[in-house]
Amino acid sequence: MNFSPRVAIPGVNAANPNTDDIVTVVDQRGVQWCVWRDGVPPPANAFELHFARRPAGKAWKQHGVLVAQNNPHLPALAVAPDGTKVLVFEESANGVHRIGVLEFTAAQAATPRKLLPKPGAGSDFQPALAIDADGVRHILFSRAGTVQHALSLNGKQWDFEQVSAVSTQFYHPTLAADDNDLYAAWTQAGTNQVWAAALAADETHWTHAQVLGYGDQIQLAARNGLVVAAWSEGADHALAVRTLERGASAWGDVAYPTNGKAGQFHPHIAINSKGDIALSWMQYMGTGENYQIYFASRDANAWSKAQALPEQGNFGEGNFIVCGQDDVMHIVYLSHEVDGKRAWSADSQ
Repeated sequence: MNFSPRVAIPGVNAANPNTDDIVTVVDQRGVQWCVWRDGVPPPANAFELHFARRPAGKAWKQHGVLVAQNNPHLPALAVAPDGTKVLVFEESANGVHRIGVLEFTAAQAATPRKLLPKPGAGSDFQPALAIDADGVRHILFSRAGTVQHALSLNGKQWDFEQVSAVSTQFYHPTLAADDNDLYAAWTQAGTNQVWAAALAADETHWTHAQVLGYGDQIQLAARNGLVVAAWSEGADHALAVRTLERGASAWGDVAYPTNGKAGQFHPHIAINSKGDIALSWMQYMGTGENYQIYFASRDANAWSKAQALPEQGNFGEGNFIVCGQDDVMHIVYLSHEVDGKRAWSADSQ
């Protein structure tokens, strides 16, 4: 697998270093949508969520600010079966962190941002999002260190359940849906254990959580009976992967797509219709603050050699990968250029 030369995503405030946190989806019409955290122009030390879209075969079109209240960040984006785009994010005001939600069908038709209900005075952190085959919205988040699951059929009324054991240490959850099966994972602070649990469509309770390995920044993807977990392992931050087949009693062994090479951060995963896996991540290049966005793929036989995306700036960081129509992989990422922060996309060829 190779990728095209990069294409600029317009609308990024290049002068503000707060620009980060980029995500993308492709909807049923083949339109690619991208959301990122953008810095408010100086002197304000704040940020907003901005977005852009790219119809299949056309250029990116900037749409400006999507959310501006209370420094929104950590966006997660998904598409419902009816084409509705759902965005969740974390925001903070007066020291309290909340989970915000909004939906849109077109660029000019976003619903007002709403906050997940929250009992008590604690904070909610780091939302992950998945939408199942019935259109149910699922949000996984950390409520003061305990992983919680919120679900809603219409994005208006929400039900809640606890997923992890009660704790003050479980953070950075991730979530994937395959038809109506759900898969969750998270990191335990202090021990750096990465945990996983599942909720099958015909079950009413999450499975007992198990440790997948050690590290952080765990991500999940699931499609057609295959679940993939990837994280940055241990002190060396080597890219680690485990897979779970539908019906299997246990996860497969840990694999190292780059043979344990160090300095690999923020992995993201996509799966195509044939069950081939694609990964993107932030690779430390060993020279000061020089990072590049790398990718690798696995077919039925083996992992490909890791490669850097073409035409990168000096510091590639926030990245995301998604599988679109005709099994084309789309990567979006941010980089430091001579004139400041920029956002880019590239497509597999």
